[in-house]
Amino acid sequence: MTQRTAETYVAELLAPENREAVEAIIAATERFEVESGMAENPVYQGLKEGRTLAQIRGMSREDLEVLYGYGYTLLTQKFLDKALVIFSHLALIDPLEARNHYCLGACLQQQGNMRTARDAFATFIALDATNPEGLMRLGECLLAEGDREAAGDAFRLALGEAEKGHGTAKSRDAAEARIAMLDLTTGD
Repeated sequence: MTQRTAETYVAELLAPENREAVEAIIAATERFEVESGMAENPVYQGLKEGRTLAQIRGMSREDLEVLYGYGYTLLTQKFLDKALVIFSHLALIDPLEARNHYCLGACLQQQGNMRTARDAFATFIALDATNPEGLMRLGECLLAEGDREAAGDAFRLALGEAEKGHGTAKSRDAAEARIAMLDLTTGD
């Protein structure tokens, strides 16, 4: 959306014929807040102000780092159920931290829950689009689900990011190997 398109959009929202609908939505929201008691709810108000649940709960970045570190240790030691609890929680309370979603996806993938892992990796990619590791994990989930074409696309995107200098040499090698494996098995 260009700035001109955005200005046009806002002007349309403020046009007299739309003003009544916008005012009705605002009034309904305010009525809901009062009738449901949400006007007094600190969590609701904090979210409305744009704060994360971690911020609302008064958690510091250091608190979140400790929780992440504990979860990561559990993940690497294969205590997947406990790690899953931590990363599910972190993804909810600190949703803009990409690595929380990556580790959540890693737990789910290792437990064989490819569909939900795929969703976690997609969120990770939305937050960190140049990281080839997230694309590789997404491709692995898609491959496990039988979608070879989409998996190949994910592996090629991972390779492209690795070739731009993102990730490590290992990322590039892994992407090339997966693409070669797919090409070999399809006869391309």
